[in-house]
Order: sequence, then structure tokens, then C-alpha cells
Amino acid sequence: MKVIDLANPEGEERKSSGLSRAIGDLIPSSSRADRKSQEAVLQIFKNILDNRFVMLLGLKFPSAQAYSPLILVGPPGVWVILASPMRGVFRAVEDQWEEMDARAHSFKPARANLPLQAVAMSKTVEALLTDLEMDAFPIEPAVLFTNPGAHIEPQRPIARLIQADAIGRFAASLLQTRVTLSREAIESILERLSQPLSELALAKLVQAPGLDEAPDEAKAMTERRFAAPPLAEPKIIQRVSRFAAFNRRQWLILGALLVGNIILFAAIIIIILIIT
Repeated sequence: MKVIDLANPEGEERKSSGLSRAIGDLIPSSSRADRKSQEAVLQIFKNILDNRFVMLLGLKFPSAQAYSPLILVGPPGVWVILASPMRGVFRAVEDQWEEMDARAHSFKPARANLPLQAVAMSKTVEALLTDLEMDAFPIEPAVLFTNPGAHIEPQRPIARLIQADAIGRFAASLLQTRVTLSREAIESILERLSQPLSELALAKLVQAPGLDEAPDEAKAMTERRFAAPPLAEPKIIQRVSRFAAFNRRQWLILGALLVGNIILFAAIIIIILIIT
């Protein structure tokens, strides 16, 4: 697999010996764990994929999408890949991304919705390539978790979610996937994505059809930030929750059943007293 560093003005292929340093330059705002996660994905793909595949690094996105993904271009199509070092238990239900709360033993919305971010970035890439004169080809979003401590429960997720032990199999499967792009088409895509995003290109991204429907993670985080705080649960429920992992809705249902049973027993007692 070839690796092209778009942060390099000459567009030269990055040498393996400078892999860690180059990734650190590409994403200065990300943590060291994020950079190591991208490095791990690159090494796995380089060991499996042949020279028909090219990995692009450092594509600049609008400020709302500051995190730079890995973009894999090859005969099967284009993959927009987020490499994540996160660990824990997560659940993806369509566009919802939830994390297991270790204390409450229940899922809650995660701080960063990685599937939504991957989808938004794939739509940005699609908008950049929309005027290329070629047959339709897939642009797939994916999130790769490099930490073996990450466990995912997918339920119709909007992006491909791959755990650490399956990254190698995912890369190998691309060699067997049906070819949709010719060598000329791949070169055209690489040439287009290698061009810096000018003001005209940014304007096109804003006006691109379907892009405004892309999930806006920044807006969602702002809404959550200024949303009214949830109602505090009674202390007795908080204490019992330590032993029974029920969410608020389940507690309400349980309480309604309890009240209903009390009313039923009271009615039976009243009927018995009247009869006797």
C-alpha cells in the first residue's frame, strides 16, 4: 500500500522510518493516543494491502470537522477511516452512539459520536468528488478501534465499526472485494483530493446537495451543553440502583405496577369487608 502525506508540499510518499513524526505533524490538536492509533492502523494496512491501494493523510476539512481521518483509495472504492484508541463498552443503534456507565451498569450517550463524525467526513469527501466524470463508486465511512479493550454492540450502525482483533481481516477482505474503480479513476480521485481546499471548494461543500443533512456533531454537542439538566432521582432509587441496573423509564414502569397492585389489593379487601 502506498502512503501519501498531503501535509508534505511536494506530495511525496512518506517513508516508514518517519511514520510517527509525520502523523504527529498531521494532527497537532489530537492526543498522543490518537496519533498512535492512526499509526497502528497504517502499519496493519501496509502489511496486507498491495500497491493498488493508496492511503491519504492530512486532508484538511472545514473547522467543524477538525479531526483528520485516513482516506483509503483503491479498486473497491473509497474508505473514510477514523482510528480511535477508545476503550470500554459501546452500543451503536443507527445514528445513536452510547457508552456503558460502569457505575450505573447502563448505556448513556457518549461524549463524541464517532460514527456521526465518520459519516459527515465521508459526505465531505463525496462533495469534493461529485463533479468527477465517472460511474458511481462507494464512499464508505468506518471507525477502527485499535484498543483491544473496546467492545462494540452494533445495531444497524450508520458507519462500519471494526474492533481491534478484526482490523486485519477487514484489510484482507478489501483484496477480495469487487473492483469498481479503474487505475485511471483512482488517479483522478487522488489528484482531486490532493488539491488544497480553496475558498471556492469550501463554498461548494456548504452548497453540496445532501451535505446539509449530514450530522453536525458540533451543533449536537452545543445543544447538549445548554440543555436543561436532567431531574435528579430520589436517593432511595439511587441506592437501589447500585444493586439493580434499571434506567429511569424502567423505574417508572415498576412504580406504576406497584401502585396498581396496591390499589387492586385494597379493592379486594374492601369487597371482602362489604360481603362479610
